[in-house]
Amino acid sequence: MKRKTIYFLVLTILTSALFLSCKSSSSVAYSESEISELHKLIEGKKIEIESNWAYPMPSTALNSLSNAGLFPLGNNANQISLIGNANYLKIEGDSIKAQLPYYGERQISSNYGSTNTGISLDGLVEDLTMVFNEKRNRYELRFQASENTETYQVAINIFPNKQAQMNINSTHRDNIAYRGDVKSIE
Repeated sequence: MKRKTIYFLVLTILTSALFLSCKSSSSVAYSESEISELHKLIEGKKIEIESNWAYPMPSTALNSLSNAGLFPLGNNANQISLIGNANYLKIEGDSIKAQLPYYGERQISSNYGSTNTGISLDGLVEDLTMVFNEKRNRYELRFQASENTETYQVAINIFPNKQAQMNINSTHRDNIAYRGDVKSIE
């Protein structure tokens, strides 16, 4: 009985040590120059994001397409490469322009005969907030934008290495996320 208790205690200590040693840090170290460039980029309010990957919300329909082998090699129902596909999201002052491909399910149909299946924006940004999260070394942008009858809630995280993650929630479609590169609009 004593031997089992010792084995259990040793196993518990080793398991705890393993989990503690595998802890990852939530904050990446960036140089001061990278962070100051990020501040200048955001304060200028002339940002362009070109996405390299789309992350649609998995659904039965997307999984069926993936299982049928209809996605190109390296893509699946959870991530789709956008490399080589023209796309952008531009913020200039209080206006926004975007042409983003959309993968997922539409809950409310668009106008009859509409050929635009992607996310297309050309208008004003509403309720824009830009906050620098010092703990995570990133800017967090949140805003709302509308096109015709559809409204989008957009959350963008911009990192000092000029990478961005976007989450777009729509009133008419399933949610989708994008990841890509950020640059200043000249």
